[in-house]
Amino acid sequence: LTEEEYNQASASTVNAHYTSPLVISAMWRAAIRLGIQTQSRILEPAAGIGHFLGLQPDEIKSNARVAVEIDATSAAILSLLYPDTTVRACGFQQPGLPLNFFDLTISNVPFGKYGVHDIQFKSRPRLTRAIHDYFFAKALAHIRPGGLLAFITSRYTLDKKDEYLRRYLDEHAVFLGAIRLPGGKDGAFAQNAGTEVTTDIIFLRKRNENETETSSPAWIETSETSVPNESNVCHDAAVNQYFLDNPQMVLGQFTLAGSMYSENELTVQGHLTSDQLDAAIEHLPAHVIT
Repeated sequence: LTEEEYNQASASTVNAHYTSPLVISAMWRAAIRLGIQTQSRILEPAAGIGHFLGLQPDEIKSNARVAVEIDATSAAILSLLYPDTTVRACGFQQPGLPLNFFDLTISNVPFGKYGVHDIQFKSRPRLTRAIHDYFFAKALAHIRPGGLLAFITSRYTLDKKDEYLRRYLDEHAVFLGAIRLPGGKDGAFAQNAGTEVTTDIIFLRKRNENETETSSPAWIETSETSVPNESNVCHDAAVNQYFLDNPQMVLGQFTLAGSMYSENELTVQGHLTSDQLDAAIEHLPAHVIT
């Protein structure tokens, strides 16, 4: 690499979280259950070298695929691997993509406490203060009414006490469900991505024009619940009400454990399998994307 390429690659490693084929394939199966069909227009806004595109099933042939990747070297590899895909080597705030266009946006989004400058959200600056919040808001702007968003994100999108993002999303989309994956040292991303954070797969359908019916408020709210730590001492932890109401969507047991982030970090203990993922997918609504 040139010095510029090396510095760019180094800067992007904080969010270079390789997603396992086990999880990606399950997300595609969920998209099919929810109603994504052949000839869909697909956007991958944090594409890396294209694992989501490479595992796209034959049942969903695309007539337009766009991938956005901020690291130029990864974007170049992606272009060589998938020459039928339009690749934008830039940040998600830069490519000038069409609004209200894509049938499906699917990704493992960046997460962190750093912001993004995007003039599109100058009237909603709170949406740009955290990168993962921004990706949700930005992606919804590019999805057609009735289209699907399927994102992996850290648990904080649903568990943080600040409801601002969730209320914004509920204004623009219908919450279809979420699957909480195991975290911690044995979690879904610990070995292949080097991160112990507990993650969720979230599914949203963008509202059609004049659609005003609200989703169940449960997914917007969090509640304090008693969770044991590794010494079997219970402490209160904030958990999204959706998971408390739908424990079958949590693929393991809640626990408080020491992690790279803090002591008594809320996580989910469990060993992820394809059968677990399929069982959770069966609880998602069927054929709601048209």
